[in-house]
Amino acid sequence: MAQLPPPSVIVVETETEARTLRRLLGKQWQVVSTGGQLRQLQREGIGFKVKSMRPIFEPMADDRLHTLLRIIDLAGNHPRVYVAASPTRYGDAIAYHLTEALSSVTDVRRVVFRELTAEGIAAALRRQEAVSSHQNDAFWARRMLHRMVQHQVGPVLNKALGTEDLAITRIQAAILQLLVERETERRFFVPQRQWCVEVTTPSGIVAQSRSVPYEQLAERYRDLFCERDYVIAVRSREETAPSPPEPCNTADMLVAMCERGFSIHETMEAAERLYCSGKITFPYTNTRTLDSKVALAARSVLREQQGRNVVRKRPIPGEGQCIRPTDILTLPSPSSSTAVGTLYRLLHERVVQSQMRSAKVKVCHLQYRQRNSQRILAEVQNISQVTPGYAPEEMRGVPVTRQGCHLEEPSDCVEVVETQTEPKQRHTEGTLLLALKEIGVCHIHSIVSALDGLRALQYVRDTDYEIDLTLRGEVVAQFIRRAFQHLANPAVVGRIEQRLSDIADGVVPMRPYLKSYWRKVLGPAVERVSLDAQAFAKDLPRCSCKRRTGETFRLRLGKPGTVPYIECPVAGCGYMDGIEFDQRGRLRIFTSRKVLGRCSSCKSESLQTGQNSNGVYTYCTVCGKPA
Repeated sequence: MAQLPPPSVIVVETETEARTLRRLLGKQWQVVSTGGQLRQLQREGIGFKVKSMRPIFEPMADDRLHTLLRIIDLAGNHPRVYVAASPTRYGDAIAYHLTEALSSVTDVRRVVFRELTAEGIAAALRRQEAVSSHQNDAFWARRMLHRMVQHQVGPVLNKALGTEDLAITRIQAAILQLLVERETERRFFVPQRQWCVEVTTPSGIVAQSRSVPYEQLAERYRDLFCERDYVIAVRSREETAPSPPEPCNTADMLVAMCERGFSIHETMEAAERLYCSGKITFPYTNTRTLDSKVALAARSVLREQQGRNVVRKRPIPGEGQCIRPTDILTLPSPSSSTAVGTLYRLLHERVVQSQMRSAKVKVCHLQYRQRNSQRILAEVQNISQVTPGYAPEEMRGVPVTRQGCHLEEPSDCVEVVETQTEPKQRHTEGTLLLALKEIGVCHIHSIVSALDGLRALQYVRDTDYEIDLTLRGEVVAQFIRRAFQHLANPAVVGRIEQRLSDIADGVVPMRPYLKSYWRKVLGPAVERVSLDAQAFAKDLPRCSCKRRTGETFRLRLGKPGTVPYIECPVAGCGYMDGIEFDQRGRLRIFTSRKVLGRCSSCKSESLQTGQNSNGVYTYCTVCGKPA
């Protein structure tokens, strides 16, 4: 093991990290875990002083206070304490708090463990990091912004929609709007039937004609192929050199694992297990740079596996901030299908592929033309790899079809194929991460907690790896879009994330920005919300008992899991029914109603049947619970 400084106290975040460090450092070192943040915002109220924008912290719990007193007691017996919280804003906030508490007792040093190996620990203890107050400000500014939205928007949302259990945050509002936009595109999509001719060449390449809206025209194209009334012409030839992929950062890792069928929680649990066992580096980073020593090791693995011809001439220098295996020479298991095995194989492949040279690929565009009229019947793109190196899977090992080749048995290998245009798929966790990244929301912890909150509130549900927007979530999203436009606009959420990054870099001060957001953005929006709520209620149908006065139904959503419904505000009317959205995104009521009997929850004889796109259901018109 590399040379270490004299034994002292190390403070980490989790107990799993502490156990790994105790195993690597021995019993002479005192390793303590904080178990997360030692202080939290006050639970009652908004959690900060509005005039000064200073956070108000909750009194420490007994276990947290015991942990802090134990750290102070150990620090008094050692000349130095290493605070090894994670290199994130969360970890910087912990380090800032501990530095304030321990600076009067002993020497406090901030260290960052990029990898839990003997060499990585020794290098981290020799390199001292600065404790940033700006990162601490950015962490609490994010928490205070969440509290602002929850404290101001939550009560208005519940009052306008007649409920008591609705809530929303900034990131949740942005996610809901992205889901609503995709769902609106799917509703307005009109499928179209098209026909095309598929021609299979002797080498196995499939040439496809242009899609036409008439089956008779496609059959005419097929007859021309069967009669050999065509010539093959080369439209263009070009050479390309696809760039090899870069090593993974956190967003790349999550998106790639989602494409392989693993959720964000499964991926992060696997990453934490690999990191705490010393097999990969810290799994939270925004950069893709690779250390020069690791690049040399990856080049040696590449030479053994594929030869010297595929290795790039010079490694790209970097500081080693990407997510990578700690030992590149440890090859992954090719048959492992678990989240841990798949993640390790992905990270290893990306690091090795980043050291490959780009392969030269020839692309030949062929056209099948009618002999006399030169009408283009079909087009095909033939690809061949000329030099060794990196090439995508669709460009590997495909032969080039020579000019002037003829079809063999054209009546058997030419057929008319009917296709139908399909709408865009619903968002998955991977595509949602990419969409949020495009608008500037890159904080993984906030995205994960926002998705968990949406599932808990039953605004969304998971269906075959797709995130499906529920009716409850769509009603909330429509109201947020009308009442709080700054929350409904994902670009505005992205600009707020950029301001938080500026606060972390020390460019923008925290308190003036929070004051301006409170006074100029959120406050006026809350004042306007009553008018917007009235406009939102205009979409609701009118009851016959108050048609003369023009009053509308009052929208109520009930508890999570119940059927959303509307009711007449006039006492004694008792009209109540379920709601759903039509293709244009407007509210409409169900038409089928029939009183069935007594409700088992509230004991009232108010059971009725309703019908929506999912079928017939039974619900109570008093408590709203399904029977």
